[in-house]
Amino acid sequence: MRSMTGYGKGVYELDGNKLTIELRAVNHKALDLGIKLPRILIFLEDSIRKQIQNDIARGHIDVLVNFEQSEQEKGLYMPNSALAESWLNSVALLHNRFPNLENDVTLSTLARVPDVISREETDANDESLQKLCKVTLGIALDALVAMREREGLALKKDLSVKLDEIEGYRQEIEKYAPTVVENYRKKLNERIEQAVSPNVVDQNLLATEIALYADHVAIDEELTRLKIHVEHMRQYLEETKPIGRDIEFLVQELNREANTIGSKAQCIEITNNVLKIKNVIEKIREQAANIE
Repeated sequence: MRSMTGYGKGVYELDGNKLTIELRAVNHKALDLGIKLPRILIFLEDSIRKQIQNDIARGHIDVLVNFEQSEQEKGLYMPNSALAESWLNSVALLHNRFPNLENDVTLSTLARVPDVISREETDANDESLQKLCKVTLGIALDALVAMREREGLALKKDLSVKLDEIEGYRQEIEKYAPTVVENYRKKLNERIEQAVSPNVVDQNLLATEIALYADHVAIDEELTRLKIHVEHMRQYLEETKPIGRDIEFLVQELNREANTIGSKAQCIEITNNVLKIKNVIEKIREQAANIE
């Protein structure tokens, strides 16, 4: 079980080239990748996506890549004469406009102008870069997955406690459920005795009324399904595969059963326990949003 948040960094050198890849992951309903690559590595974007997809199922992941090319593969420094001439002409125009200012332009001044002297990029060895990227990304992914698994373990412990709470409240409801019909029968008889003589009441009709009421407020099936959903969620917590969507579905089912029990409840004790269950379910929903 993993969370969706985490960080992983990989650094690797090959043939004098050094690559650094950082992975920053946050919550997202699906796998969403934001990849930023230097121009020389753009051809690797598709392989980077596929490699990440093999290890990660959900989450938004920013992929930050820094490439340091070896001195042997870097190109020669070359001057941009046209740019230099344009810059000098601009300086001359300024000097004509402001003749009182000294024009102290030197060759060193000109050389420091951006892009007047630049280093040509040479084509690197694609096969070597592919291997460099694969190894570096693998290191970063291992670190990211390890952090996600550590956070996932903490989530698992927290969810287990919350499931225990739901089961405890469910058992409390089970204790009060049988008393609902009996309390209704007693109150109905008391009202009848206050209104009319018991001898004139059709006992068959009274029994039918109580039976209909018992069917209306019966929550045995809901309590059973609530218990089953809790057990299923416990099983999911032991899975090694991505379970986020399964947990989110079970949260919906838990909430549905709790709402049904609450709507049928004719007992303050049951209502109070339903409210407690719904409060725990909401906390689980928040946690489920960070499960891969």
